[in-house]
Amino acid sequence: MKRTLSSLAIGLALFTLPATAQEIAKVGLISAPMPSNFENVGDCGQNMAFAGGLRYTLKSEGKFTMAFAALHEWRNTRLEHGTVDGVEVFSDLTTRSFQLQAYGQYKLATCASACGGELSALVGADFYLPYHTNAEAFTAAAGEGASARTVSQRAGFGVRAGLRMSKPMCDRMGFFVSPEFAYKLVLDHGDYAAELGLPDQSKDLSNRFGMGLQIGLYLKLDKGLCPLKH
Repeated sequence: MKRTLSSLAIGLALFTLPATAQEIAKVGLISAPMPSNFENVGDCGQNMAFAGGLRYTLKSEGKFTMAFAALHEWRNTRLEHGTVDGVEVFSDLTTRSFQLQAYGQYKLATCASACGGELSALVGADFYLPYHTNAEAFTAAAGEGASARTVSQRAGFGVRAGLRMSKPMCDRMGFFVSPEFAYKLVLDHGDYAAELGLPDQSKDLSNRFGMGLQIGLYLKLDKGLCPLKH
């Protein structure tokens, strides 16, 4: 009961902020797992994730800002599983999921008036709700799938941190770029390596640790669209 009342109080406090402080943004995210994508440069095309969605920002009068985002993510991750019977074995994991994000942003600096941009530090949490997860094992020699199956799915949870650089295009709209690092505390799939009969990869961080870049356009909700220049 106390948790419910606390959640309601926080929600009401956030939505009592003045409308002039609120923004909505279209967001795009591209990310790559680490460190295997650096060790195997040729596999970078197989180690990528793309996401798109919306972000809602509740700004305060101070330097601290809260933001929430909802995205759809397409992800493919390739992992090495060592040598089995003298043959190198790999696996591909493809996932489709809904991703919810919550951010805390702290403004570090503001550009001169001619620029008007902002630099902020951010720390956030990710919540993954997968609806399709498929794993395939294959060998380097054959280059073809040896076995594939839809593996177990579960809700995943992670944390991320980075910087956000924003630049207004007018008093109503602007764009932002945000390089980030993320770490998954709870994976959104089961131990598919065991399900496919592959060697244990518990020490491989490629499925957990990644780097990414979020980009987007934001609109101040009390302003509307930028006027056309004549």
